[in-house]
Amino acid sequence: MAKEQVPLTLGILGAGQIVSNVHLPVALALPELRLSWMADVNLEKAEAVARAFGVKHVPLPANLADLPPCDVLLLAIPFGERDLYYQALRQHNCALYVEKPFSRSVQHHQTICSWFPANRLGCGLQRRSWGPTLLIKELIADRMFGSLREIQFGFGSLGAIVVGGRYSSDARLAGGGLLMEMGVHGLDTVLFVTDATAIEVRSKTMIMDHGIDVHTAAELVVTMPGHGRVDCRIVVSCLEDTIDSIRFVFEHCVAVLGNAGLTIEGLRSRRPYLMSAQPRVYPLTPFETFGEHWSRFISGIRSGAPNWTSASTALLTTEVIEQLYTPVFAADHVSTS
Repeated sequence: MAKEQVPLTLGILGAGQIVSNVHLPVALALPELRLSWMADVNLEKAEAVARAFGVKHVPLPANLADLPPCDVLLLAIPFGERDLYYQALRQHNCALYVEKPFSRSVQHHQTICSWFPANRLGCGLQRRSWGPTLLIKELIADRMFGSLREIQFGFGSLGAIVVGGRYSSDARLAGGGLLMEMGVHGLDTVLFVTDATAIEVRSKTMIMDHGIDVHTAAELVVTMPGHGRVDCRIVVSCLEDTIDSIRFVFEHCVAVLGNAGLTIEGLRSRRPYLMSAQPRVYPLTPFETFGEHWSRFISGIRSGAPNWTSASTALLTTEVIEQLYTPVFAADHVSTS
């Protein structure tokens, strides 16, 4: 009879919306985790969230090295405030799960990864663990629909911006805007499902408002095994309506990864068919997906082997983010009001 594993203790830094709405409910439901404590620079908010979920609240110490012990620490604080915590947590002997966005430059990404074992530094790109994402990844690898000829990714719609909600209005804290906070999920999904080995930005347009990007359009080329170099167009915007999905144009059909899951369209009829692995694509709901991502990260901690939850596997995503935010092309249009 297999010995039952002792749950890992979880500490939480940050009491924002993503923690109270998703991470805390998921952590409470996972047998692999036992909530130990939580802290936030906003003492009143942290106390209220901790009380609501029955978690121990601890004041944020003046010296971050004095944080209470835990096996795993969820770092869910604004991007611009994290570097001090990374420095302190290097000596803390705990695994670290970092909410996205992880980094804005390859050098920064590599530096953070060098401070922690690969299997003990996770990144919250949870869309990788979504059932429909894993299904299209398998279909691309198997070449079930023939060669992949083009990829289109769109996120956002005219006027759909939530200042202080989806991302902060403070560019220093947020590290960017709509692309960094929300569009990164779609970009990472494209690279993840194609097993991309390289990506090139051919042209781009980025419109910014006080350091916050509100519109990004770019032409990319993704290099992937078995399919070669594939054109990829992205639009992440609150200034225009987008397709709000990822379209994979194959030799024999079009596969659309959207909020409803994975649908298949004929090249002529364009009639959509919902596609599902039998008996059901799992995980499907947001809670299931977050739970699966957490469970996979914990499995990596226990086994000593990194997996797709590891921050080290998202370096190519950071590379394209860096290229998109760096105005180096003659065709760039970067405006700031």
